Amino acid sequence: MERFAAMEEQISSLKSKNQDLERENAALRARLAEASVSPAAPTGAPAGAPAGVPAAPAALPAAQGTAASMWSTVAARAPKAPKSSPKTPKVKKASPKHREAIVRGFNEVTGPTGYTTVYINRSRRFTKTEVRRNLRLLGAEPRRIIDVSFPARNIIGLLIHRGFQEEFEQLLSTAKVSVIKNFDPLDPVHVADPKYKSLDVSSRSDVALRLQNQRSILSLQYLAKYRAPLFAPVAREYLNQGWISEEDLPSLAPRNALASWDDVDSFSVSSLAAGPTDTEMLEDY
Repeated sequence: MERFAAMEEQISSLKSKNQDLERENAALRARLAEASVSPAAPTGAPAGAPAGVPAAPAALPAAQGTAASMWSTVAARAPKAPKSSPKTPKVKKASPKHREAIVRGFNEVTGPTGYTTVYINRSRRFTKTEVRRNLRLLGAEPRRIIDVSFPARNIIGLLIHRGFQEEFEQLLSTAKVSVIKNFDPLDPVHVADPKYKSLDVSSRSDVALRLQNQRSILSLQYLAKYRAPLFAPVAREYLNQGWISEEDLPSLAPRNALASWDDVDSFSVSSLAAGPTDTEMLEDY
């Protein structure tokens, strides 16, 4: 019994303390509510407020304490500086060589027309990219080197426009690079693969023609894909040289053929003759 009496006494003491805490908590809530009420603001805009900002309300109830705080923040915020006008993009000036190419396109064609291959020696193996890069370092415009080929051992073939030939050969001469005159890629002497060594001259000539045909087809495939406007005049040149046949053309013609080509499937020598003239190609040589 004494044990139960002690427990009842503890419970009664805890209840008394709990009631004291509740009264103290209620008093603190009341004081906090009084503190949260904002003081009345003077009518009109605050001193130093930016122009165009309306005056704050004269008084706000306690429930709007947060809104009042937000209002004072907005009123005190400095106006944003106007955005600067977007900069006008600078137009890149054309280089002297680019200007020359543009002028050529607006003038009557003068000088030689058509395409030719300039042959030079090589003392080591090169890739086509290396040949173009090295010629650019010597001063040649890379875009005027239409294609690069390797028609024989230690020989490089450079396809260019005839109107550029004199200038190009002069540039090579200045750089002390010799040009091989009268080189014939169909000469059987250039068939260097040992497996053809036992063939007679006539058979080796056939092999030389077949190899040159393969090189010419690769060149036209490159032009059809990357420089389609040059396909027709270069194909005419290869036909005249006997390096390709009319039967090779339908499968090689660009899929984005020029307007003058009525039908890619019937692409032939006659369509080449009606194709773009060298005047239309000057901007690309």
